[in-house]
This record gives sequence, structure tokens and C-alpha cells, in this order.
Amino acid sequence: MKKWFAGLMAGLMCLSLAACGSTAAPPASGSQAEAESSQVQSNAPAPSAVSETAAGNSNSHILVVYFSVPETESPDNMNKEQELSTVVIDGKVLGNTQYFAKVIADYTGADTYRIEPETAYPTDHDTLVDQAKTEQAEGARPAIKGAIPDLSGYDTVFVGYPNWWGDMPMILYSFFDGADLSGKTVIPFDTHGGSGLSDTVNTIRSLEPNAEVKDGLAISRNEIQDAKEKIESWVSSMGLKEAGNPNTQATAADAQLSLDGKTYSVTLADNETADAFRNMLPQTLSMQELNGNEKYIYLDTKLPSDAANPGGIQAGDLMLYGDNCIVLFYKSFNTSYTYTKIGHVEGFEDAAASMGTGAITADFSALK
Repeated sequence: MKKWFAGLMAGLMCLSLAACGSTAAPPASGSQAEAESSQVQSNAPAPSAVSETAAGNSNSHILVVYFSVPETESPDNMNKEQELSTVVIDGKVLGNTQYFAKVIADYTGADTYRIEPETAYPTDHDTLVDQAKTEQAEGARPAIKGAIPDLSGYDTVFVGYPNWWGDMPMILYSFFDGADLSGKTVIPFDTHGGSGLSDTVNTIRSLEPNAEVKDGLAISRNEIQDAKEKIESWVSSMGLKEAGNPNTQATAADAQLSLDGKTYSVTLADNETADAFRNMLPQTLSMQELNGNEKYIYLDTKLPSDAANPGGIQAGDLMLYGDNCIVLFYKSFNTSYTYTKIGHVEGFEDAAASMGTGAITADFSALK
């Protein structure tokens, strides 16, 4: 696995892992003092060929803004730090955040805008680490190369960055200073070596008080090379599938949930767990409250499981904890716990207000 600030920063700082999630799950075991951004060289199947659409050059209403600094442009003879700062797709070197951004853009058909500094960052690892630390200490606002594009035509803006020293790189502050995101939905995402999003989401909310800033998704260096499906599932859970993109046509619902007189569509995951869940339907489940963000029930039978840390939970996620606990989340947050995805309840983002503090009766039925 790869990461930006490898051994040096690991020795310099101890990161705190976000431990949000269900107390029905045991705490994640241990924490690691790790670097603050991560890039990966992947042998996994790559997305389509690397390309970028300049902001404003299409009819997309979605824009992916990102900042990424791979420490080399050559895929050959990389040293350790260079390997830790890059992902290689078909011989082309990308930074880890760049790869994250690419998966989002490929999936949604979004435009992309790469934040580039007027003065390029050094590619020597130690020098880069020192510069990042100095910029943060000084509250610097590095100049962005060229003008920030006109964002008026976009209603959804993803913003991606590596986590440097527990914060966004300071050039992101330059971007937010110069961009007007009022009235837009802003969705942060980052790459990291253990610190997740830190407090960057709240920072963005303070910088963009007139935007709706979502909780976002963080993916660690240990997961990014296999994170394509996770990223796409996360984007899909927000209903962001760009019309006209042949890779992102809406999938028909597999099941439905009836709850408090309302009916929701449920899209099931493509795995054995979801298949086993579907085979159980119809089911009426009395689900108990936990943590002000989820309802859960322990089944009498076990389901197949392949648990992994999703990084972030989205309202509407239907998960399996362990092998017999079904969890329906009605709020979004970051988590360090592991789950197996069953599916996602569409349009569940506003359900929190009606969940209450007690048990609910959830009627699930198959549609096809």
C-alpha cells in the first residue's frame, strides 16, 4: 500500500482514528501513528483510460475539484516514498486523491478541476513534508495557477484532498477563499494514512456557511487500491448518477421498505450477503434504536459476511454487522467499524426526523 507521508511523518505524529459507529460493534482494534496522505500503486482493474474534462466544458451539473501531488511522474524505478505517493494505471502515474477523483468523475460523468499551485510543490519527500508543515504553521494561502473556473453551472461540487498534518493542504484554503459555493452541495473526500477526514468537514462548513456540506468520505492508504466499488457505492447512495453516462444508468430497485406509512426503494448490493437477505424476504423486522443514528436487529440465523471498513456511513445504508445483526442507518457519519453491505435505502436522507428514540417496525419485501 502507498502513502504520501510515509515513515517520517509516522514517527512525528500520532493520529487519532475516528471511532464513530455502532456500539453494537466492538471498537476498532488499536490505532496507528501514520502519515497524513496516501497514494497507491494498484494492480486491480483500472477505471477507463485516464482523462480529465475541464470544468465548464460539458453539460454536467456535477464538478469534482481535487488537489493531488504525486512525488514522481515516472512509473519506473520508484523509491519507497514515490511508491507511497502514487497509483499507476496503464503505465500512467496518478496521485491517490487524483485516482479517487477520477473514479467519481468516471462514475458520474462529472467535470473535473485540478487545483494546481502557481509554484509547483517539491517532489522530494522530506522537502515536501517540511513545506506542508511550514505552510500550515504560517496559515499560508499558496497561489493557485490560473483562475478558478466559473462554478455557477454546478449544483454539486465534490472537493478532494490529501490529509496533511490533520488538515487540508493550505492551497485548499486558497480555493475556498476564491470560490463561491453558496447554495451548492459540497461533498468532501480525502485520502489519509489513519486520520480520516480529521475536522476538515467542519472547517469547510465554516469556510462555506451558505453551502450544504455533506459528511464526506475518507479512504485510507490500506484500502484505496481496491476502493473503486466503495467509491461508486458511496456516490450512488447519494443519487448522483449522471444522466447520459452509459456507466451509470440507474439500477432498478431490488426490494422495498415500508416504514411509518412510507415506501422506500432498496437497491441491494451484488454479493452473497444481499442475496441471502433477499431470499429471506418478505420480512417484518422489529429494529431497536442505537446511538441516535441507527436501528438494528439480531437475527436467529446467520448470513454470509465479508466485513470491511466502509470509511463512511450514509443515511440509508443497510449493513450486516458480524454475521447476524442487520443495521439500518438513518444518519451519515464516518466510522472505523467493519460491516458487510447489504444494500441502500434510496431517499432515506430525511428519515432521521421520524425515527424517534424507540424501536421501529420495518417491512421489507422483494420486487424481482
